[in-house]
Amino acid sequence: DFSIKWKGEKLGLVEMRRHYNNYFKGIENFKEYRMKLVLSENINSSLETLDEISSIYNTKRETSII
Repeated sequence: DFSIKWKGEKLGLVEMRRHYNNYFKGIENFKEYRMKLVLSENINSSLETLDEISSIYNTKRETSII
């Protein structure tokens, strides 16, 4: 969010792309979501993908704990 406010939406999104591998390292079957994030053209699309990731992987985590 800070990067978007500071550098603008387009540049902020482009610069965030290089960090996705480190943020989500070790998460199984993550390539599909990383590609969605990398190909996002606006912040709303990126946020929707992040929400989807959160709901799917939090559900998987809760299921594996039980």
